This record gives sequence, structure tokens and C-alpha cells, in this order.
Amino acid sequence: MGELILRKACIQAVRWIEELGANAPSVAVNMSSFQFQRQHIPTLVKEILINTGLPAHKLILEITERLLIVDTDEILRQLQEIRELGVGLSIDDFGTGYSSLSYLKKFPITKLKIDKAFIQDMETDEENMALVDSILNMAKSLKLEVVAEGVETQEQEDILRERGCDFAQGYLHSRPLYRKDFIDYLINQN
Repeated sequence: MGELILRKACIQAVRWIEELGANAPSVAVNMSSFQFQRQHIPTLVKEILINTGLPAHKLILEITERLLIVDTDEILRQLQEIRELGVGLSIDDFGTGYSSLSYLKKFPITKLKIDKAFIQDMETDEENMALVDSILNMAKSLKLEVVAEGVETQEQEDILRERGCDFAQGYLHSRPLYRKDFIDYLINQN
């Protein structure tokens, strides 16, 4: 199932490039630790990129913190091979799993996604705000891009932007959309 989803996502991203040209977004695909344990993901990714024609820099694989504590030598090799292809690597739901700061240095991660649990009440919850600030500061010092998940208000986005967050994801910008509606949304945003 994971392979099928990855393939379909890459095919869709190629369509975006055909329809939008240089303004086409990258596509991010969640990958489970189970997938990494069952097959050699770099080989799969390379084959799908070749077959679909998607430029590697337009693909981001989202992994969880849990993956980074399982068979770390083999996972490290696979992640390095993926980065050598030019594919981005993002840690999804950062801060909710088995957080270990050492893997941010050890693994070739390009992006962190701050879990929405920290974003939801950050305007009124000092602890959430402190955690968001800490994640942003750490990511910036490691030259990682940051996506805040679950952004629902303009106030949240303003706070995040002021603190140097690179991207916001959430209902403030859009609810999930069908393909055609998404293309219209992208055209209107660009």
C-alpha cells in the first residue's frame, strides 16, 4: 500500500509541474518505519522517480521519530541514500515521539514539522510557546526548515512568522481539497 501511495503522489506531482510550471509545489509522503524495515526504500524511490519523471527535489519523505530509533545503522544508510538522490527528509509530528536531539545531528534530515499539539494553544499556554520557541531555535541553529502543523488562526501564524517559522500548514490556509480544487487554490495563491 505504501508503495502505491508513493507512486500515485509522484504521478500527481508531475501533473502539478505540467499544469503550474515553476510554481508547482513539492509533494510530501508519509513513510512508516515498517516500510523501511521491509524493503530498501532508496531503491524504490529511485525507481519511482525514474518511472514518473518527477525531479527528486520535488519529493519530501516524512518520517516519524520512531523510525530513527529502530536499527539506526541501516536506517542511517537508507536515509543517506535518499538524500543523495536529492529527495528531502522531514520529521513529522516532531516533539511527540521519542525525541532525541542526537539524531538531528546524526541523520540527514532537512525539515521538522512541529506537531499541532504544541501550536493549538501556544498563544495562551506558556509551556507550549516555550516548546515551540525551543524547537524553532534548535532547528534554525541546525539549518533545518520548519513547518508548523495545525495552524488555524492568523494570530498563530503571525507569532510563528515573527519567530522565524518557515511554513504553516492548517485550516487557516485551507481544509483538505479535491485535486481540481487544489489546482485552483494554487493558481489563485500564485
